[in-house]
Amino acid sequence: MDWTDLEKVKPEHGQQVLITDGVHIAVAEVDAVFNKDGSIWWDICNVSGHDCEWAFDDRFITHWMPLPKLPEKSL
Repeated sequence: MDWTDLEKVKPEHGQQVLITDGVHIAVAEVDAVFNKDGSIWWDICNVSGHDCEWAFDDRFITHWMPLPKLPEKSL
């Protein structure tokens, strides 16, 4: 999977994705559809499967990508 430029394509409301500012990576969910200035409110998600924790508006996020599919369980 490749990173998607946030200025070119925005993820859908409710979609969980990886986001980056070019330095840090986080799992996030789009919480609010885009503000007047084009920014997004994100909920940061816990990677251990807990619900998303808090909302923030981070104008430094530049790219996103869909989460990869989970591996199949082996017996």
